[in-house]
Amino acid sequence: MKKGISAAAALLLCLTGCADRNSSVPRPTDTTAAMTETTALKTGHTQSTEPEAPDYSLPALTAPLTEISVTGLAGTAEAIVCRGVTAAVQCSAGGKQQYHIVDLKEQKTVRSGELTGANEYLAGLTEAGEAVTLSSDTGGSGGILRYYGEAEMPRSCEAAWIGSAVYDQTNDCVFGFDPQQNAVMCMDGRGTESVFLQLGSDRALLGIYPDRRVMMITEPSADLLQPVNAAAYSIDSGIRLGAFPYYDSTSYAFFSGGMLQVTASGGDALEVRTSRFMDRKVLSCWKTEDKNNDHRLDLRTDFASAYALGTEQSGGLLMADLKAGTRAVQAFPDGAKASAARFCCSPETSRWLIAASFAGSGGTVTRLFAAEPRLAGQTETYPTAEPLTREPERHSPAGYLEGARSLADSIARRYGIRILIGDEVKDVPAAAERTVSAEDAAGALTEEGVSAETVILLKKLDARLRVYPNGFFSKFRDEYGEGGLAVLLVHDVLPDSAKSGVFSVPAGKWFTVALRSADDIHRGIWLAAEARISRSDPQAFSESDDSPEERASLIGWLFEGYSAYQQLGEERKLNWELLPQMPERREKVDFMAERVKKAFGAVYWEQIMQAGYDNTVFENEDFSPYP
Repeated sequence: MKKGISAAAALLLCLTGCADRNSSVPRPTDTTAAMTETTALKTGHTQSTEPEAPDYSLPALTAPLTEISVTGLAGTAEAIVCRGVTAAVQCSAGGKQQYHIVDLKEQKTVRSGELTGANEYLAGLTEAGEAVTLSSDTGGSGGILRYYGEAEMPRSCEAAWIGSAVYDQTNDCVFGFDPQQNAVMCMDGRGTESVFLQLGSDRALLGIYPDRRVMMITEPSADLLQPVNAAAYSIDSGIRLGAFPYYDSTSYAFFSGGMLQVTASGGDALEVRTSRFMDRKVLSCWKTEDKNNDHRLDLRTDFASAYALGTEQSGGLLMADLKAGTRAVQAFPDGAKASAARFCCSPETSRWLIAASFAGSGGTVTRLFAAEPRLAGQTETYPTAEPLTREPERHSPAGYLEGARSLADSIARRYGIRILIGDEVKDVPAAAERTVSAEDAAGALTEEGVSAETVILLKKLDARLRVYPNGFFSKFRDEYGEGGLAVLLVHDVLPDSAKSGVFSVPAGKWFTVALRSADDIHRGIWLAAEARISRSDPQAFSESDDSPEERASLIGWLFEGYSAYQQLGEERKLNWELLPQMPERREKVDFMAERVKKAFGAVYWEQIMQAGYDNTVFENEDFSPYP
């Protein structure tokens, strides 16, 4: 795969943290120190002398497409990469793959050679001018990293995961996914491998963009109705830069302070939306026949100068202003029609280069062009279209539930959770399919009855949440403080959906509990806690023969009163107090406690019981539906 890891082929992964990398790659936890170390390695000393800045100046372009006078590029263009004022072009001719190193200042080919491997393609250039290639010679997911310099034979290093790798010119290393270690790996030019990001089961690697210093990963969302985000992570620091709605068939590009998403569907439209890491909106959407073009998004300064380059069957180059929804097709200088075209943009010069191939009587030749889309004068306007990716419908409670909603907000703030009432539970589609909302029960109850039922349920829920340790519910949030515990109050649970009247379903970063009775909350919290534990450790409960529902019932039993052999007038006890006499149940509870303590820092039901839990208070407390 020549341009990174495809979203269509993304593997289900889970990001859990960043590991130290080899010294030639900055460490996420200490970028400054790593940069100092890298400089010392390259220069051989640690003096703080400023190196002389390379001269990357090139003449300004006065036309949208200008040919670079380079000869000797025989064959069809397969790839082009650039660094500073140097470019490397790969051409195929006569069954052979050749590379050509081009000096853009002098406009001449300075070195050519033949690639030695199968399925090999240009991936980048080193600071010393070596052409770097990636090859899948080994078969399977393995591959070889090669460096072509002045020596007769290239130097190389091999890894089992290079088949899906992307080369990073900044640090002279490759990134790729290793299914054996379930991680994004990094390997430097000396063949030293290390784990860059340790991955797991609930996130997906979308792509790696070294030139923008960004890695895109899907992750659970804090939006109940859009459970998946596309999140941008810095390659240099490992810090998450921002998260955006995830859509299939989307390509990504980045600019200062944000990201551009271009989404295609099976229809005849492209949608362009911008995300500035904090705010996101659809800027424009238009019908276009360009969606099958090989677009390259140019975001050199800000979104205002965003353009797309793409090939056209007419033989010209598509130059589209993605913000304005306008386009122009720029013909090649002599009107020739290209059979293939490849694009690259030098980060140092912001110069777009195109290697275009043209068939002639003497065979196919490749010519090199510099492009400046801003000079193309886009005048053709795209017809507008309805957005492909509409915002999902969100529900609000009926007006007669206004008082209940206010009470729910107060309780939710007290415990740092989220509470959904009425039709709001439909914002969790997986739960809505298995429940009857309070508003949907309005046919059997009056509006006053629905409101009273909801208020009583909220007050009973509040009384039971009160016994949980301070800070317990914050442990459901992720490392960014997002998501958490969401309680969905429903009128009824449909038959066969949950025998105990309570269940938990995933909703992005939220661990949800749907219940019809406050008495079910202890079982529901266990189900949510187990989901939270399993997200970090998918094998946490693999040794248990019980189902999550059976474990939830065991936790619920701990909170219940012991009365089976109770004599008249005997002091009431909790089932919790029977555990020492029931070794089989004690063993199961200890097994669960071990996993809870590892994830939450303490065994919450032990804290509750040791604080003097008394379930008789719920029988005497006033749960009036009125203030």
